[in-house]
Amino acid sequence: MTDLATLSIDESLLVSFLLASVRIGTWLFIAPPFGRIIPARVRGALAFGLALPMASVTEVALPSGIVQLAAAALFQAAIGLATGFIVLAFISVFSVAGAFVDFSGGFSMGAMFDPLSGSSAAIISRAYTMLATVLIFATGGHIVLVGGFMRTFQSAPLQGPSIEALGQLAIDNIGWLFLAALEIAFPIVAVLFLVELVLGLVARAAPQTNVLTIGFALKTGVAILAIAASIPLLPAAVETLVTAAVGAAS
Repeated sequence: MTDLATLSIDESLLVSFLLASVRIGTWLFIAPPFGRIIPARVRGALAFGLALPMASVTEVALPSGIVQLAAAALFQAAIGLATGFIVLAFISVFSVAGAFVDFSGGFSMGAMFDPLSGSSAAIISRAYTMLATVLIFATGGHIVLVGGFMRTFQSAPLQGPSIEALGQLAIDNIGWLFLAALEIAFPIVAVLFLVELVLGLVARAAPQTNVLTIGFALKTGVAILAIAASIPLLPAAVETLVTAAVGAAS
């Protein structure tokens, strides 16, 4: 029978586990579809569970003191936040696309607090965000995101390069993400622009017509129909953005 008093703990393995837990925990805190919608205890348990296999395949030198250990933990937290921000930026494309539709369709006045993002958002923006979240889980995108993040332990190991490359990658993708949001919302925005054009011609041809009242109801109805027609295209957009986010973050 093994004497428990003689059992020893591999200090290097323990440090690797702690550092991996910090990186994974910070990533889960910010990256959708996890983030704030998952309780902190669940995120913590998930971080520890994912850190166990990574600690055994990554090597790290023992810090010489508590200051070096704290610096290493901050470095891992920075990597987790940077990669989480990249995923957040890609998934936020749907929120931005919804904001374009809200502005064009006159829904911006009904902005409400969005618990998923922690900010105010109009109805279409919130609907697009929630629909994208549902589609990510329904299509297994959350598994793809976690798998892609775990590959960062190969490209940026526990004792790896600085996070400057990740920061530059996030900056380089901002313009592309804005363009992607515009492409998703463009068909609906274009239809609403045509409605605005028709209403302008009607107001010019028949000044006595109450275009303001008619136009608001007409734009709302057309926007709802256009959104309903575009919903079947969203799963493909979600898959494309999840794949792009995994490629960028890993």
